[in-house]
Amino acid sequence: MSVRSVIPKLRNGGSHRAVGALLRKRNYRPKLEPKGLPERVQASLGSAVTDLWKAAQADAAAELVAERERL
Repeated sequence: MSVRSVIPKLRNGGSHRAVGALLRKRNYRPKLEPKGLPERVQASLGSAVTDLWKAAQADAAAELVAERERL
């Protein structure tokens, strides 16, 4: 199941933001699905994406804390 597969099935369609929020409530966790790559490359790519996402979340959280402190 993915946001892309759900939206066309909805009577009035929907946005990625709205459908994604509903899927997250159902513990949906999107996964990278590379195809046609060697298994070692797929594993490395998955790890890199996970590390990148964690770093982006940490940066966003730090920025939020700094902004709150400025208020």
